[in-house]
Amino acid sequence: MSTINVISRWDAEAEVWVATSPEIPGLILEAETSEGIVEEAQRMVPELLQLRRDAGVQGPYSCKITSEREFEIA
Repeated sequence: MSTINVISRWDAEAEVWVATSPEIPGLILEAETSEGIVEEAQRMVPELLQLRRDAGVQGPYSCKITSEREFEIA
């Protein structure tokens, strides 16, 4: 089973989570919550994989979402 890694980062300026994947060029997800990124990934990853057969990901596959958020400690 292939694993698709999705990295989600908090964009403080836009106040949204933005996610991309090194395995799927062109995948860019945006949501107000980290849970929203999961929902977007469930919807968009299969669609984009069908369009981007050159990504080399063949089913079955799982999706691993890692969320990163930077913050300062005073």
